[in-house]
Amino acid sequence: MSRIIIFGDSFAQDWDFEWTWTKLLAKKLNAEQVNYAIGGSSIEYSMYQFTEYLKNNHRDDDKIIFVATEPNRSPIVHPKYDPTSAALHTLTGDKEFKQAWELFDKQVLKYQDVKFNAWKYTIVASLLNSINNDAIMLTAFERCEEHSTRDNFIISQTVLLDYSLKNHSKLPNHFEPHNHQAMAHGAEQTFINKKDLFQLHTLKYNLFQLVNKEQKI
Repeated sequence: MSRIIIFGDSFAQDWDFEWTWTKLLAKKLNAEQVNYAIGGSSIEYSMYQFTEYLKNNHRDDDKIIFVATEPNRSPIVHPKYDPTSAALHTLTGDKEFKQAWELFDKQVLKYQDVKFNAWKYTIVASLLNSINNDAIMLTAFERCEEHSTRDNFIISQTVLLDYSLKNHSKLPNHFEPHNHQAMAHGAEQTFINKKDLFQLHTLKYNLFQLVNKEQKI
């Protein structure tokens, strides 16, 4: 059986509901879903997971979706570090851990800038350009200006935050059910046609409704 391999944050993580876009896409492709995405995690964590996949679990016929999250999240990747804590507002843990994070916030995060840190998108695109698999790269919070060097790797101009709901934290992947259908259909058509078709007006489903872009997940 073929496989769809997924990396990213909460926009891409697997849920038990059968109507979520990752499960719908796997069904459309008649493929097994292998999902490495974790909500609240960093782009560095996704890149770490991707390199582990390449070393230990890669197949030439896998189809890959990589959702690149906000590049300003905590870059720490370590067996003792909870990857879901990379987004500051999701922080949990004991007092000592919180104190360490507050220090990190004061000394490191004040020097973070989304546009400057877009170089991390370059690394993701380079990793995906380096293999031959069918692949799609989406961004969660900011538009990606990177370019593909091969026909079967598509970098979508869709920014997923723009289409999440105001009560997104209560919904799987922050989308209403019909938008899960739209995501699955858009990904399927992008893989088939080797073009960015997430925003095509002739899509079968209504993809999407814009919301306040300043929201953070």
